[in-house]
Amino acid sequence: MSELGDRLKKAREEKGLNQSELAKVVGCKASNISQLEGGALKSSSYVVHFAKALDVSPFWLVFGTLPKSLSDHQLDPATNEILALLAPLPDSLKRELIGALKVLIAQTEGAAIKRKA
Repeated sequence: MSELGDRLKKAREEKGLNQSELAKVVGCKASNISQLEGGALKSSSYVVHFAKALDVSPFWLVFGTLPKSLSDHQLDPATNEILALLAPLPDSLKRELIGALKVLIAQTEGAAIKRKA
């Protein structure tokens, strides 16, 4: 299972919801869910809402990593906000942002080490 749509469908079916029911819970159109699950859409600004309604981790929905269940992995509000901002972006831009974050983290860690010395 490698795509958001695949994971969304799996979680929705495990929860016993059809596309219309999930759409009603999160406040989007059933056609958006259909397009995500069918692969016509690769991301959605509703990822955090889907995750909450389906009791799964937003990171699992988007990336297929970390524990699937929210009870196994609670995310803080700032992390959820970051995920919501990243979810609708194209993969190429996500990869660029990951690279920029790694540089920023390395610089921050380097500055922290200098302050300790």
